[in-house]
Amino acid sequence: MLSKVSAGCCLVLTLVLVSCGNNPVTITPPPGDYFPMALGDWWEYAHSAMQIEPDSILWEEGSEHNEVISISGDTCIVEKTSSLWVAFGQVQVDTLVMVSTLTYLVNTDSVAILSPDTVSHKYLDFPLELGKTWDDWTVVDMDTDVVTPAGLFEGCAHISTYSEQHNCYTHYFYSPGTGMIEKCELDAFPWSDSTKFNIIYELTGSSY
Repeated sequence: MLSKVSAGCCLVLTLVLVSCGNNPVTITPPPGDYFPMALGDWWEYAHSAMQIEPDSILWEEGSEHNEVISISGDTCIVEKTSSLWVAFGQVQVDTLVMVSTLTYLVNTDSVAILSPDTVSHKYLDFPLELGKTWDDWTVVDMDTDVVTPAGLFEGCAHISTYSEQHNCYTHYFYSPGTGMIEKCELDAFPWSDSTKFNIIYELTGSSY
């Protein structure tokens, strides 16, 4: 199910600490808190793809495990292990397991991923602000509450982009200090205009 979203606006999480005097000390966490990345970090997601047209069928069900295996400067290598026990609408006798690596560029200005042709695709552009756009990405909300199997996350950034591949909008939800907690594509058309899907990834656990 799509997470419950509440409207609001919160630019950058700011903690205000009051010292012994009357002068407050303001601490602004680094922008990378929306995409923390340290060696050994991991995130586990539940994945489902439900065909909703022309018939209602559970098309895919499984999990995805992402783990940081290497960091050099702002270049981070993440190993992604995808497991499917339902694929193409059929329960698999043996779980299908696919392992691949992703290369991210993570710094205080942005988060980008390198495609096979080494062209950078920017996921996040810091600082995140309500209504901010870059390329075909838009910050929809900065104070979204999201419920996942891992729990309730408050004050999340909601960012969307149009997926040409699936002919729909892809929605990303990032929690400060945890990273991406949900990704979903609703009313997606991966193959044809007659076959519609809801595709969802939800956080089930992480090293954070």
